[in-house]
Amino acid sequence: MRLQYLGDLSPTELLLTVHEAMERRRALQQKERVVAAMRAERDRKLNPFLLPAVPEGLREQVERLASQTRKKPRSGEPQ
Repeated sequence: MRLQYLGDLSPTELLLTVHEAMERRRALQQKERVVAAMRAERDRKLNPFLLPAVPEGLREQVERLASQTRKKPRSGEPQ
């Protein structure tokens, strides 16, 4: 592709060139927003894939509560 100055382009070519540059800029800004959001989540100790991390000890608490609330088999019921 040869290098052209913007003044050498026809109005249609100039419009297409400007439009293409604006689309590239918009795509780059969107990527920057995604990266910034992922960094913010990482800094808040969240999983960068939009899933919150499980706090330490929470799994054990849930298992303990589940074991406390499980129904105990009645006499005569199979275990």
